[in-house]
Formats: sequence, C-alpha cells, structure tokens
Amino acid sequence: MTGGFDIRVFANNLSFEIVPYDKESYSRYGIGEDGVPDVPLVDYESMALLSPEMTGSGVVNPYISGENVSAGYSGSSAGTAPVVMKIAVKSGKVHVTVPFLNMDRSFEGLLTGDPLGYTENYQQTMDRIETLIAESQEESDSNSDDEDSGV
Repeated sequence: MTGGFDIRVFANNLSFEIVPYDKESYSRYGIGEDGVPDVPLVDYESMALLSPEMTGSGVVNPYISGENVSAGYSGSSAGTAPVVMKIAVKSGKVHVTVPFLNMDRSFEGLLTGDPLGYTENYQQTMDRIETLIAESQEESDSNSDDEDSGV
C-alpha cells in the first residue's frame, strides 16, 4: 500500500474564551442530539468550546497492489467550513480535541503567561510551585555535593 492522505487546515485571528469546566457541556459539544458523548475521565479545571471557520485542503491518494490485483484512488478538495474544537485545561496542561479528524488522541500543550482572571489564589499556587522547585534544586545540589566528597 502506498499513498494515504494529507490534510491542511488553518484559521487566521482565532480567539476564544476559557470558561470553568462543565463535563456535560464538554462531552455533548459538537456531537448532535442523537450522538453518544465520549465523557472524559479527567476532571478538568477549565475549557473552551468553539467552531471557528477554517480554510483548508486535503489530498487522498491510496494505492494498493498485490498478486494480480491493484486499486487506487486519487482525489482532492478545498474549502472553508466550521470545525468543532474542544479545549480542556488542567494544571496548565492543555488538551485540544478536533472530532472531525476522527482520532483517539488530542493535541497537548502548556499554557504560558498569566491568565486574565489573575487572582490571589493563583499567585499563592504559583509561589508554592516556585518554592518546591527551588527546594528540589537545593536538594539535588546537596546530593551532588555529597557524591563529589565521597560521602
């Protein structure tokens, strides 16, 4: 088998709002009334549900050959359409699911910068994380000093 598919999709000036996570809304988004929701086991902190107009193109060109048999197809398409996207956030880690890609996986990344809803609670959490990182580095440095001195 050779060939396969190639899909390229993009949106310019995409913006969206992150809201508190609602398991029911997240699970049902974009599946229609008769669809069966795929409910995440993770209890996320926040989410964004969006369907931006995206422009793209795709090429499909599989070719199969075997003993006395061969078959293939070649086609392409381009256009603009709304694309359902679900974004879930937990502890700064972001999971993006695009159901139309029909994959069992999500794209993952990390949030950067300060959230717009910057709160005292958030600052206390970030201060605690920085303290734990510093303590971990000090402990690591102390252990490497002990190893260097033969202790």
